[in-house]
Amino acid sequence: MIDPMGAPMGADQLVIGIGNTLRGDDGVGWRLAEQVRGWKRPFLEVSAVHQLTPELAPRLAAAGEVLFIDACFADDCWAHDGAPGPRLEPLAPGDRAGGHARLSHHTTPEALLALAQRLYGRRPPAWCLRIPAHDDQLGSRLSPATAAQLGPARRALRRWLDRHA
Repeated sequence: MIDPMGAPMGADQLVIGIGNTLRGDDGVGWRLAEQVRGWKRPFLEVSAVHQLTPELAPRLAAAGEVLFIDACFADDCWAHDGAPGPRLEPLAPGDRAGGHARLSHHTTPEALLALAQRLYGRRPPAWCLRIPAHDDQLGSRLSPATAAQLGPARRALRRWLDRHA
């Protein structure tokens, strides 16, 4: 993407998969991001990271919109009808960022977006695709229950990407 003055800008859509592929289901966000990277869509940037770090703030500020993909081990990850399933949720400004959120290995998408706003004056529209996870034991395989969520998660991700197509 190029701004009116000819300067390069960030991607129209930035997808960031978060997770540790050596901790079972915790790596589901990373794995899905790696699959998306192969889709070769124009104006799409994809990253797979072990954790969110402040170094991502300039890329967030430059993006048109952002989707974070992460495993969810808590009960609040379950779909509204009580069935397990991926949840695509918008991240509203100020959500769970906390006024003084620390930037560490526990950095949330909301805190990182707040940092982009503070440092670069821009917070793009953002969403989080939370995928139900069940097992975070050492190992590189997804549990069968989480692996079964990859198909629905890919469909939710495609719908998010295709909204403006």
